[in-house]
Order: sequence, then structure tokens, then C-alpha cells
Amino acid sequence: MNNKHRRFFSAQFATIILTLWAMASCRQSPNILPAVPENAEKSVLIINSDKSVDKYATIQREFESTLEVKTIEVDIAGDRLSTDALQNQISSVRSPLVYAIGSKAYTLASTVIKNKALLFSSMINWRRFEVGSNTYGIALELPAEMQLFMCSYLFPEIRTLGVLYSEHHNRQWFDLAVSQANEVGLT
Repeated sequence: MNNKHRRFFSAQFATIILTLWAMASCRQSPNILPAVPENAEKSVLIINSDKSVDKYATIQREFESTLEVKTIEVDIAGDRLSTDALQNQISSVRSPLVYAIGSKAYTLASTVIKNKALLFSSMINWRRFEVGSNTYGIALELPAEMQLFMCSYLFPEIRTLGVLYSEHHNRQWFDLAVSQANEVGLT
């Protein structure tokens, strides 16, 4: 098999694995969010870490396009308010659902929002944050075991990996990866 076909097969295999993983991790739970009182405002508060970042702006725009309720927006970087002013602004909104885009938005929202559903996305290593019982997230990163499996599949002759990582941002991921490495034949 030549290299061109091997790369194509690898890409096909990776796509199948990713699709199966995504399907397995998406469980249908009709009652996942807490009940919303009848008199609550029908809106969603969207807190964006920095809307000038194209990725964050695209996520927000696409999310808003699917909603049929009012959205209230807080752009942490764009509003240029003090932390206290941002906290006051966020706590004054009566939306039953808060969507935090990015790590800064989640950090701010999680300190202010209590007893409301909090949804997050676009956070690097979400496991390093405290996650409350009303918190739900969308992780865009592959699980450590899947990343290790892909390394062992693409490079079958390699049995030992070295990893550069940040203690602050990736310690939890690294600890998990070390514990799962033996399962895929790596050290």
C-alpha cells in the first residue's frame, strides 16, 4: 500500500472513530436542564470571553441563529468594564440559562451564577475548572485515551511518548493520559 492510500485510510479510520466516539458521548436526556418557573424571562444570557476572536464570534452567531428566544450579550473584552461591574451586570439578568464562551467567560459566570443552568464551550482543558451541579459543557478536545490510541495507530513502532505540557493548563489531562497509556500499549 503506498503512502497516499495509507494516509487516506488513516483519515477515513480517524473519521469513523471520531464519529463513533461522538455518537457514544451524546446521550439523549430530555430533563437535563432544571425546570424553568413560569414567570421567568424567556431568554439566554451569552457571556463571551472576547467576541473579537473569530472563533468565539462564530460560535456565538451560530448559537444565536438557532434560538427562538431573546439573547442578552456580555462581551468581557469588548465591554471593558471592571470585574465588579461585569459581575453586577451578569447577576442582574434574569435569564434561566447562561452560555459562557471561553475560559474567562466561564470563570466569571461560575462565580456569579448560582441556581441557574450554566453551559460552557471553547475552554482549554475544562477539567481544571470547578463544575457545579447545574453546569453542562461542550468539550471540543479528544479524550486522552483517543489521542493515545491515534498515536499508537499512526505510529505503531513507537511505544514511548514524551509530552510537553503546562502544569497550569494541562496537568489533569496529563495525569489522565499517563493512567490510560498502558491500555493502548504506550508508556
